[in-house]
Amino acid sequence: MARSNLAQMPAPRVDRNPKLVPQSDGKIEKLFYRRQEAAYALGLPLRSIDYMIADHRIHTRRYGRSVLIPASEIKLAAERILRDEMAEGNTPEG
Repeated sequence: MARSNLAQMPAPRVDRNPKLVPQSDGKIEKLFYRRQEAAYALGLPLRSIDYMIADHRIHTRRYGRSVLIPASEIKLAAERILRDEMAEGNTPEG
């Protein structure tokens, strides 16, 4: 007796990730980033992110053993970095 193709297909995986919210264009916007992702997004070394967290310049949330950084904090950190560069007379690279 041959099995049907439907019986061999795995059930679809339902992701219930609370960190993701669908946007109107169908893409998913992340609400939280891990430290490594934040470092990549800001173009900084991971150690700089750790210093910013320790100095309370970036606020974090704990989810289990994970350290999560809200997307709003990453945007604020980027604005602070640009503002500090402008105050020092440096122009941001573009």
